Amino acid sequence: RKKKYNNMSSEQKQKFSSKRKKKYRSMSSEQKQKRSLKRRARWAENQKSKKQSPEGKANMIAKLCHSPIRHDLNVAHAAVALSLKDKLKKQQPPMPIYTLNADENENIALNSIFLKHPKRTKITDQKTAFRNWEVDHIGANISANLIIRPTRANPFYILCDVAEIVAIDGVMLVGSGRHAVLLCATKVAVQNMVLCGKTSDILNDISSFKPNIKTGNKHFNSAGKCFSFGDHGAYEKLTDSGKSSVRQYSSKDNVKETHYGTILSVLLNSACDAIDKRLPYFSSVSALTTEVIMKELNQELLTGLPSHQSKYLSAHFNFNARTEIFHIERDVTYTLIFVPSGFNQTASGLQFQFRLNDFTTIIIGMGSGVTFTYAAWLLTHRQQCPSGDNSCFINCSAYGNKQIFSNARCTYARIFEN
Repeated sequence: RKKKYNNMSSEQKQKFSSKRKKKYRSMSSEQKQKRSLKRRARWAENQKSKKQSPEGKANMIAKLCHSPIRHDLNVAHAAVALSLKDKLKKQQPPMPIYTLNADENENIALNSIFLKHPKRTKITDQKTAFRNWEVDHIGANISANLIIRPTRANPFYILCDVAEIVAIDGVMLVGSGRHAVLLCATKVAVQNMVLCGKTSDILNDISSFKPNIKTGNKHFNSAGKCFSFGDHGAYEKLTDSGKSSVRQYSSKDNVKETHYGTILSVLLNSACDAIDKRLPYFSSVSALTTEVIMKELNQELLTGLPSHQSKYLSAHFNFNARTEIFHIERDVTYTLIFVPSGFNQTASGLQFQFRLNDFTTIIIGMGSGVTFTYAAWLLTHRQQCPSGDNSCFINCSAYGNKQIFSNARCTYARIFEN
């Protein structure tokens, strides 16, 4: 009716309006009362349905507060679940972003770089894209050369105002903070030696039963070796029902698979705990999307990592890993990078670089025990490793990409909707 009315000419609208007025005047008081009650009931029903949906609730809060749409953790969880169950694929894969108030925490403010005005630029010849930022201001504790060596006492953050990223595809703000966390880096406490020996020996052992996923993978001209554990999105429908397109990474030895998968789980949980000490409940937001996938598809369809405490569906051992091209990636979780403790690995060897703009690049030295998490969709990045020497550098990683979400969404539709 609204569309029909909007398409009318001003003369037609005038006639329509006078016709309705005449009809209303000719009604009895009882008819008018009935009409009024009907309209109120219809309005109340619409409001109720809006309140019940996570998006409706978030929109109402945003209108009242005149601020960007934000979600508390429960509403965010429900919104991600709705997106997963959206068989028409109208909703963007969600990327939950943790928010805080840096003004209320002096330690965070002093150890942060604040960014503003993000701009996405496609680099056609390299088949990639950059997200360029302007630097708003830099905390007093940040080194002038922007080479970061994070410690437990002096962690490192990259933040921006939530209003800067609210319009970016897929971004879902979680919490009521004014600032969005784009990166947090710290150092873990001394761990139990769950991973022992020389890195070259560990590499040879894992190579004996696991394929290197970097082989033939032109991921922004990456090199080195990567061995993956847990689940990933696959085009083959390998379950008995033939409906699931999420499967476990291949392996030739189930005993060793469990052994190294358990080690990865322990290291992953240790890294998450280190970040949570800096940012309370961060791990509940950082891997919220994969946590929802695990809950909705349940353990019958997903193998995951040996320790089901992990909220990530997969994790990876990386040896001498490097990426030539700076890039951003359409992920649905924060990426978590951690270097196992106990290895004689200097921060000057393995490095992670974040390109903020043409003039500013931040370098994080990946020494033993360093762990950091970042939003790969919002920060342009690459990993660098010295080539040509006999050193063997190790680090571990965990993330959830758009493919795993898309495959999980298709799997859910095939199994539960049909």
